Amino acid sequence: MLISQYNESISQLAGDTSETYITENGTGVKYIRTNDNGLEGQDAYATGNGATAVGYDAVASGAGSLALGQNSSSSIEGSIALGSGSTSNRAITTGIRETSATSDGVVIGYNTTDRKLLGALSLGTDGESYRQITNVADGSEAQDAVTVRQLQNAIGAVTTTPTKYYHANSTEEDSLAVGTDSLAMGAKTIVNADAGIGIGLNTLVMG
Repeated sequence: MLISQYNESISQLAGDTSETYITENGTGVKYIRTNDNGLEGQDAYATGNGATAVGYDAVASGAGSLALGQNSSSSIEGSIALGSGSTSNRAITTGIRETSATSDGVVIGYNTTDRKLLGALSLGTDGESYRQITNVADGSEAQDAVTVRQLQNAIGAVTTTPTKYYHANSTEEDSLAVGTDSLAMGAKTIVNADAGIGIGLNTLVMG
C-alpha cells in the first residue's frame, strides 16, 4: 500500500519493517529526532562486536564502543566518541611504565594495574577540536575527576602555607649551591665548596 499524503499515519504496522518498506524522512521515532537536511545520505555503521553508532556517518568499529553524533568515530575497544566530529582512537597500555606501540598511544603511569582500562572518552578530535566539560561536581573518590576549583584550592594551600619554623622574606637574588652536597640558605648566598654550608645574606663559602 502506498500512502502519498503527508498527513496520513499508519499504526499497528506488522510484517517487514526494513528500510525498503519504511522511510521516516527525518521525522524519527517518538522522543528521538535527527535532521539530515542538505546532507548526502550517509548511514551510521557499527562494525565492532557489541558496538553502537548513532548519527550521520557515525562509525563504531571498536568492540563495545559507542560513537554518538555526526561524523563521530570510536575505534578502540570500549571507547566512546561523544558529539559531532569526535574521534576516540587512543590506544591504552596497561601496567607500570609501559609504553604503547601505536603512534596514537598514551603512557599510563603508576597504579593502573588494579583495574581494566577501557578505551578513552573523546569529546573532540586530537589537534583539531576540543570541548569543555562544564557544571561538574568536585571529585570525592580516588578515581574521580578533579575540578579547576579543587586544583586552585590545592595550589593555594601550598603557596600560602609556609614551612613551619622556617621563613624567608627578601626581594634579592636567589641563593646558589654549586658544590656537591652543599647547602645555601639566604639571599645572594653562594656555596662553592663540596659539602659546604652557607647561611645568611651575601654569604660566600669557597672550597
